[in-house]
Amino acid sequence: MADMRRLTSVYFAKALRNWRQAYDITQDDIATKLGIAKSTVSDVETGRSGPWNRNRIRKLSSEFGLAALEAEALEDAAWEDFSVWFEGKGEANVGR
Repeated sequence: MADMRRLTSVYFAKALRNWRQAYDITQDDIATKLGIAKSTVSDVETGRSGPWNRNRIRKLSSEFGLAALEAEALEDAAWEDFSVWFEGKGEANVGR
């Protein structure tokens, strides 16, 4: 279980960082809009902290006007169910 959670953290960290950099948004920008510390954003992007909950991801989506597909991709990255990979059952299912 810990391995699956770590994989999800890494996947979300990369998705968040890639999205942020693609739109030239800083960690400070995110922190300010979400009312959180910059270190919270940094911790997620470096894997020191797990993915954000759905409410925070939805607030991020709303505050920055993410397109529906971008918002869904971030949420999926945070909640992808990788257990099927570890169980050898094929493609991962989105955990909703």
